[in-house]
Parts: sequence; C-alpha cells; structure tokens
Amino acid sequence: MMVLNNDTEKLKEYKKLLKLKKYDKLAIYIVNLDTFLCEKIMVEIEKKNIKAFKKIFPNAKCGEYMRVIAHNRKKQLDNLDKL
Repeated sequence: MMVLNNDTEKLKEYKKLLKLKKYDKLAIYIVNLDTFLCEKIMVEIEKKNIKAFKKIFPNAKCGEYMRVIAHNRKKQLDNLDKL
C-alpha cells in the first residue's frame, strides 16, 4: 500500500497513542482520518494486537466494515461525553 509523506506523520501519531494505551483518543483519531488511512490502521492493529483492537473497538462485530466500526465507536464515546 502506498503511503504519502503527510500520512507518515499520522502513522507516527497513531503508533504513539497506541504505545501510550490512550485507546479512546486513538479511536477518535482514527475515525477522523480519511477512509484509506483509517482502514489501513485498523487492519494493522487488528492483525498485530487483537487485544488492543478489542479495547479500542469493544463492540466490533465480525464482518462489519472497518469504517462503520470506527464511526460506531466515535458515537459511543460522544454519548459518554454528554453524560
């Protein structure tokens, strides 16, 4: 997969958030990226660290589109902020 120069910084930021275990911030960060990069990062996390993926996206269902999983998590986090 081709990664552009400006995407390199975004990839570094996601890895930093993942390493710091800031899963809620990472979920919001991922959903705000363009579709290609969002899905690329989600697939990478799912393949390399399934435990972290389940913490970032606890309600993910098998067969769901990655972008849908990300948006559902963002809605869930937005609703928590409103409480």
